Amino acid sequence: MKDFSTTPGMIDAYCERTADGLWAEPFNLITSIAFIVAAALLFKRSRVSGKIFSSESWDFWLLLICLTAVGIGSLLWHSFAREWAHQADLIPITLLINVFLLSFFVRIAGLPLWQLVGLFIGFQALNVWIIAPFPADFLNGSIFYIPVVITLWGVVLWLFWQQHPLKHAYFLASILFTLSVILRSLDQVSCEVFPLGTHFIWHLINAVVLYLLLRPLARHIRSSS
Repeated sequence: MKDFSTTPGMIDAYCERTADGLWAEPFNLITSIAFIVAAALLFKRSRVSGKIFSSESWDFWLLLICLTAVGIGSLLWHSFAREWAHQADLIPITLLINVFLLSFFVRIAGLPLWQLVGLFIGFQALNVWIIAPFPADFLNGSIFYIPVVITLWGVVLWLFWQQHPLKHAYFLASILFTLSVILRSLDQVSCEVFPLGTHFIWHLINAVVLYLLLRPLARHIRSSS
């Protein structure tokens, strides 16, 4: 039985945490670095310099900054387990999701402005419709990602309908992301049979997912440079 009565303000959100302290979640902490590694690999792949704020590449660089911030935020969250660290983890994730969708709609899908705005507003409405009726900790907090799962599968269907070259890569990414959300949801209920929990696997799979999703943008930037 966990007892955190002497640690006010600490949030026990994951199975691995059994005490307060920076090293209370070693697997969750170490695997957070996977996001930073993914960002570094994407940076290397892009091979673009001097265009950070240009119209050709600013969104991709913003995505790399967000991805790096996701890794840093995750490190803070799994080290300190306080509300401020939770926000440091959640805000970059939210920004990354939204910037990626906008970048995909423009660079890969090539949508006109009215469709871009309509789909983006639709995604925000989907978030409210799905998330609002449930408490924030529903599915161990994974309710936050259900609209993303639905949207990503919608993207995959569109890619197959268009016979787009990215259809297989994004199909794989969608399968992996769906699996990772399931594993994230099972973290707390798996404690008795698997004391480490499953959240660290979410980190590792999601780093791969984000690499698969962002790699085509890196290729696009490189080819246009």
